[in-house]
Amino acid sequence: MEQQSVLLDLFVLFAAAKIFGELFQAIRQPAVVGELLAGVVVGPHVLGLLGGGEQDVLEVVAELGVIILLFTVGLETSLDDLRRVGRPALLVGLLGVALPFAAGMGLMIVLGYERADSLFVSAAIVATSVGVTARVLRDLGAVNTTAARVVLGAAVVDDILAIMLLAVVSGLAVGDLSTVELVVLIVEVLLFLGIVLFLGPKAIRRLSSIVRVPGIPESPFLVAVLLTLGLAAASEVIGLAAIIGAFLAGLIFEFRKEEVATQIEPVYEFLVPFFFAITGSQLDPTVFGDVGILGLAAMVTAIAVVTKVLGGYAGSVGLERGTRLTVGVGMVPRGEVGLIVASLGLGLGLDAELFGVVVAMTVVTTIATPPVLGPLVAAERRRTERTER
Repeated sequence: MEQQSVLLDLFVLFAAAKIFGELFQAIRQPAVVGELLAGVVVGPHVLGLLGGGEQDVLEVVAELGVIILLFTVGLETSLDDLRRVGRPALLVGLLGVALPFAAGMGLMIVLGYERADSLFVSAAIVATSVGVTARVLRDLGAVNTTAARVVLGAAVVDDILAIMLLAVVSGLAVGDLSTVELVVLIVEVLLFLGIVLFLGPKAIRRLSSIVRVPGIPESPFLVAVLLTLGLAAASEVIGLAAIIGAFLAGLIFEFRKEEVATQIEPVYEFLVPFFFAITGSQLDPTVFGDVGILGLAAMVTAIAVVTKVLGGYAGSVGLERGTRLTVGVGMVPRGEVGLIVASLGLGLGLDAELFGVVVAMTVVTTIATPPVLGPLVAAERRRTERTER
């Protein structure tokens, strides 16, 4: 019976995501907006159409979806092009952490909240979800634009810094921060990135001569899946988000890209909508019923948006004005990363109302970004096409 509930939940989520996605595409909006709203509508807080299946199963399906999404984006991204935007990506990532955290702490201190609550709310404001932006970029065929490369590079930097900041915040919240553990984490992250980015492409090229296993025509796809799951798992082991490893897997997979991209497309179309629908289903609209909480949520959301846009715009100095704005908006959505921070904070004693504020901020920035980002990305793609002529 429990298995039937899980399957029914998956059926409802997938059907709703596809229907809403098609409707939004029909009105020239990114499908991801419809998929997110589909989750809100069928979720337990609105229509309650989900049958109460195991939440852990849904979370696993959602994680598989975002892993496939980030692998696909990495596959469509050139490592050389990403290196060329290394400096602005690094600056955007650094400012995208520093500005939101400082502004969030300032707001919470002024409002009189305790240190632990202030730290977790500020850490949630810092987090950026590359999944939403990556989906918009891919849907619009703009993964190879300058803005897209800066955003993707900055998102990797942002996520690494956010994870490290979260380790610090968690330690401060429980009064047991180990400097040694933090240093070890930093060293592990740097070694992981160095090994993957510098040795990975060479290893993959060597595999290219033997990758076709006799009798298994889909072997390049199998190697890609194994590499993706392996690096995603390795990322989690050292304390990073699995999506970083998935993105790096696509990035270093530099042979037979078109063949692998074609083979993975059906998997993409099946799993990725689950990620956005399940994320949307976690929004409880009743958190907006309290005027005080609604006001705080509005202030936190405003800070979350403004600081990310400013960080992206300032960090990408030297690029065209339109490109800089696209980068800033592309860094806004918090997605699953913000929800992870909020859940961790709740487990360590974060106030339930503040948890609602963080969830509201996360979902609002996630849902509101694609309609704004879509036209900016389309304009960026046109600029890129004119430059290449």
